[in-house]
Amino acid sequence: MATISKKKNKMLPGQPGFDFEKELEFLRSEIKRYESIFDSARMIVGHELNRPLTSISGYLQLLEAKYAKVSGEKELGYFSKAKKATEDLQDLIEAFVQMLRFDRSSEKGEDLEEIVLFDLVESLKMKYFNYPPGVVNSVDRDLPPLFVRARCLEIVLDNLISNGLKHGGNNGPVVVSAVVQLDRRGISRKRLLIITVRDHGSGISEEEIKEIFDPFYRGSSGKEVNGLGLGLSLVKNVINVMMGDIQIKSDPGSGVTATIAVPIQDENPDPYERIG
Repeated sequence: MATISKKKNKMLPGQPGFDFEKELEFLRSEIKRYESIFDSARMIVGHELNRPLTSISGYLQLLEAKYAKVSGEKELGYFSKAKKATEDLQDLIEAFVQMLRFDRSSEKGEDLEEIVLFDLVESLKMKYFNYPPGVVNSVDRDLPPLFVRARCLEIVLDNLISNGLKHGGNNGPVVVSAVVQLDRRGISRKRLLIITVRDHGSGISEEEIKEIFDPFYRGSSGKEVNGLGLGLSLVKNVINVMMGDIQIKSDPGSGVTATIAVPIQDENPDPYERIG
C-alpha cells in the first residue's frame, strides 16, 4: 500500500515551539535577497539601458546637424519625433530608477529637497507651452517652500498634466492648484500637500476610473492618442513610494479631476521617517 506523506505545516507565532530568533534571521536573509534584486535592477535600468539610449540620442544629433541643410520639412519632422521619443525613454528610465532606489535613499533623506511648488508647476507649464489649450498655474505664489521628494513630485505632475492635455480636448486648459493642510487621518499631525489637476475634456465613466491605473490601460478618450498607457500606472506607483494617495473623479462631459495627497516633511526630518 502506498504511503501518503504529510506536509509539515508552518509553525505560527504563539504556538508552542515557535522560534522567533530563527524566523527573524530568515526574514533578514529575505530582505538582503530582495535588496540584491533591487540593486541589480537599478544597475540594469539605470546604466545598461541608459547607455545605448544616450548613444542613439548623440548619433541623432549628429545626423540632424549633417543633413539639416539638405532635408525638407518632412524629414526634419522625423528627426524631431525621433529625438522626442529618445527623450521620453530617458525620462521613463529615470522614473523607474527613482522608484527602484527609494528604499535606500529615503532612509537618509538624500532625495528630499526644498521646492517652491509654484515654480515647479511654472516650469511644467512652459514645457507644454506649444500644447493647446495649455496649462494654468493656480498655485498660490505665497505658498511656503516644501520639503518633499522633488523628482517624484515632478514625475507625478508631469504625467498628470500631459495626460490632461492629451485627453482633455480643446475646451479649456489644464488647471493645477494646491493647498497645504493637516493630515486628518487618525492621530497624525503631519501636513499634507493636496494638489489637483483638472482638465475640461469629455470626462470618463465610473467603470473606466476603476481600471485607469492598470498598466497599458487606455481609456475610450485615448484610443487615438500615442502612448503605452503607462502614465497613470507610473503615477500611482510613484505616489505609493511617497506614501501618498491619488483620487480620480469625473462626470462624463465635465472633464477629469485628479487629486493627490502627499505627506510633507519638516525642514530637518528624522532620518528614520519614511514619508514623502
